[in-house]
Amino acid sequence: MGKTDIKIETALDAIADYAQQYCDDNSLPIGIETDDRYEDRIMLVITMDKKVSDMTKYNHMMDVAFTIETEEEDWTKLTTDELIGALQRRIHYLQRNLEDAAGAFGHSDSYEIKE
Repeated sequence: MGKTDIKIETALDAIADYAQQYCDDNSLPIGIETDDRYEDRIMLVITMDKKVSDMTKYNHMMDVAFTIETEEEDWTKLTTDELIGALQRRIHYLQRNLEDAAGAFGHSDSYEIKE
């Protein structure tokens, strides 16, 4: 497995997402190992007691609202590019304002994925 340099926040987010998705109590057994070849580097080692393939998986349909200001009265005449641009601005806003993000999402449906 190769080494990839990423921001600490990105790594922690990925670890938290993984724990939330695959672990019953949202925690992971994480070990920290050093590599004698590099004084300034550590490795996080995540061990799993369960095989990921043995776990039940679920699909969740979520929604997020966004607004768009135009001179067009009929929203059905908005272009796909306009709509996607407005949605992208909303996503960028939520990424910069995480305190607002939790309330921005709604749940539409969930179901167990049958293998």
